[in-house]
Amino acid sequence: MPETRLFEAFAAQPAWAESELAQHLATTPAALRMLLADLHARGILHVAESADGWRLNPPPELLDAAYLRAACPQAPIYLDVVTDSTNSVLARLHSPANGTIALAEYQSAGRGRRGRHWQSPFAGQIILSHYWHYPEPAAAAALSIGLGLTAAEALLQAGFPVRLKWPNDLYLDGRKLGGILVETHTGAQGIATIAGIGINLQPLPGINQPHAALSEAGPIARNALTAALINAWRAACAAHPAARTDYPARWRELDLYYGQSVCLSHAQGSSRGINCGIDAAGQLLLEDTDGNIHPWAAGDISLRPVSFHNTGDNS
Repeated sequence: MPETRLFEAFAAQPAWAESELAQHLATTPAALRMLLADLHARGILHVAESADGWRLNPPPELLDAAYLRAACPQAPIYLDVVTDSTNSVLARLHSPANGTIALAEYQSAGRGRRGRHWQSPFAGQIILSHYWHYPEPAAAAALSIGLGLTAAEALLQAGFPVRLKWPNDLYLDGRKLGGILVETHTGAQGIATIAGIGINLQPLPGINQPHAALSEAGPIARNALTAALINAWRAACAAHPAARTDYPARWRELDLYYGQSVCLSHAQGSSRGINCGIDAAGQLLLEDTDGNIHPWAAGDISLRPVSFHNTGDNS
């Protein structure tokens, strides 16, 4: 695809003379301009024209494989400029080692929770997937809760005031910053987990729902933050499931809606109550009007504060 070759070209060098770039892509300058205009209009690639040609604007901090491998010596790392999905990259590997990582500057078929398409600008997110295998399938229960907590705590340590919305969404300033998708495969040898995370560094294109980006909160050291997440997730997966008993207290500190009236939308309709946090299994605890507490497992469920006026759903 022309887009893929264009992204790879800008990953190799941030500025190109127009004629040189058109030749590199085996296209005409006119067709190149049309492609750049389309990607700009869709919010996927931002470039500026100068007397010397085209350059990324603003110049992003591209992922540095050498830096990441030095900072994360225990993690086998696969880094692509463009891929379909980093979760799919790991799924295609044969017997990957625990802690194997897939990263990309851009993914064409990223997946979010509840089957949604997840798109981001070129180099505009941290797009990361992580593999871990457990001999016992039950050991993977509540893994997404543990990884959500770990990601939020790493972002807090980096200076970003992130909060969590059950079951595994990251929020900044009351708006969605990112999310986590854990996919599992159970076999005779146990359960393989592939956890993917997308964190907005820049505003997302074509999203008509409120969302946040880390660029709003301050400077971003993208490679350093990515390395911190990789190492934190490795430690979290190694500690899980023994660490599950600590999850409720840790979650309470970061829960965006703890103690508030919330509404759960689910297949049977909706349920309202007070958000009382989570239990060690990662279930949401919802207190009804009679003071009874009901656990809810993550699934095809959407949580909103009762004051939320639904105009769509991007959870």
